[in-house]
Amino acid sequence: MSSETIPERRFPNLKMPTEIYNPKSGFIPMDADIDLEAVEAGKIITGITAVDASNVNRNEKEELKLEKEELKKQAVTDPLTGCYNRAYLEKFETEQFDPERKSGQVGYTFIDLNDFSYLNNTFGHAFGDMALKEFSKFLRLKFRKEDTVIRYGGDEFLILSRNFKNIDNFEDRICATAQGAVDSTDVWNSIIAEIADDWVRDGKLPPINEKPVANFSVGCAAYSSEDGDLEATRVRADKSMYEHKHATKDGGVTS
Repeated sequence: MSSETIPERRFPNLKMPTEIYNPKSGFIPMDADIDLEAVEAGKIITGITAVDASNVNRNEKEELKLEKEELKKQAVTDPLTGCYNRAYLEKFETEQFDPERKSGQVGYTFIDLNDFSYLNNTFGHAFGDMALKEFSKFLRLKFRKEDTVIRYGGDEFLILSRNFKNIDNFEDRICATAQGAVDSTDVWNSIIAEIADDWVRDGKLPPINEKPVANFSVGCAAYSSEDGDLEATRVRADKSMYEHKHATKDGGVTS
């Protein structure tokens, strides 16, 4: 086993090391009687191996870097659904969006679960949380793989679509995708109904006489130069979603 002396930690200008690193107990003061030449030769002294402090520092820096990256990820992730959150959206709009690049064209689809309070009040908040998680999975399946599902708040989601492929009539295309999700409402409701049956069978829910239902409304908008910024685009998408919500239960998607 080879080992090297470590630099002085508290007094870096001193050439003579005064500590030895033990992986189990950290840095330990060196006894004045220790033979420094033996340390430099790589010998193990009293069961403690001198190591290169630069390696230790490098490992600490790497761990710190990973911790910072994890914290950054947590800051833009919704803890319940695992989707990105509103902070991610704000970061995208202020730091990444470039309206001058066609490849950076952006579209928004707002999605709101109708009468979500019904699920919470009838089946409990735990079931409501489960429904939100399952709904986020449903949205990931129904939208393009390059689209980003964001939990905007509460029972409201936003799909961030980017036109990397320079698709013509981009707004019409994202609205068509959203309409496909609406057309699959029965599939979505069958998913949560099946989960409710499982919960009753497992004793998580008491026997119920009605099936859970959670229809949703959608609205789309793609950025245009008339918007000026993405906030205006979001306002248009939000408005079209509420128009859909108040129109008919099975109406088409508006833009």
